[in-house]
Amino acid sequence: MDDQNRLVASPEVTAEVSFFDLATDPATPTVEAMAEYMAAGEGRGLYTVPVEFGCSGDWGAEITARIADREDRQARVVFPVRSDSATPSVGEAVPSTETPTAQTRDAIAAISTDQQPDPDFYRVSGTQALAEGQPFVLVFATPAFCQTATCGPTLDVVKSAASDFKDELAFIHVEPYILEMRDGQLQPVLDEENQLQVVRPVREWGLPAEPYIFVVGSDGRLSSKFAGLVSEDELREAFGAVAGGR
Repeated sequence: MDDQNRLVASPEVTAEVSFFDLATDPATPTVEAMAEYMAAGEGRGLYTVPVEFGCSGDWGAEITARIADREDRQARVVFPVRSDSATPSVGEAVPSTETPTAQTRDAIAAISTDQQPDPDFYRVSGTQALAEGQPFVLVFATPAFCQTATCGPTLDVVKSAASDFKDELAFIHVEPYILEMRDGQLQPVLDEENQLQVVRPVREWGLPAEPYIFVVGSDGRLSSKFAGLVSEDELREAFGAVAGGR
């Protein structure tokens, strides 16, 4: 953010990232790298950098944004690296999950808050794709009730990236919260504390947040996964890795 709390991320702004193993040496970075800017739609963007963490525990990142003719902006964050993932790990067999399907516009409107849904994202269930040995992409996102304000853009990016892979992959969109039709539109079913309630697939896949994208190969094992915003280039690469493997 700049001094006026405006996002500074853009193709013209470079970002350097340093990672620190805080338990070993909080003053010396373990990895230093230039991050790559990737557009994520609707004027949004993100920076990505590949990194392998040598151990679990608390890690830190220092990000420096270099803006032409302006003072550098810097941010620091501390985050945990876990030995085990809450969601399925890459290479692990994924759970067989029954997801809602629909064949008509009205039926899709009863299970999705996407205002411009792709019908192909509701034709196949997770259990069906696994049983038939079909590679698939599972997207947990709720454009209407997203807690991170990134579900709609993320789902749109997935739909765009999917266009060249529909003959080889099944695409499945799941609303992560329990919804019901009221007054002609989907509304959340809240618990006794007026909190959103997650659907069974969210529990089965161990989601800590939304949106989330899982790419599964024909062998039923997780090939890749993405949390939050993602670029079309990243998705196309992930889709291509499992396409044609049936």
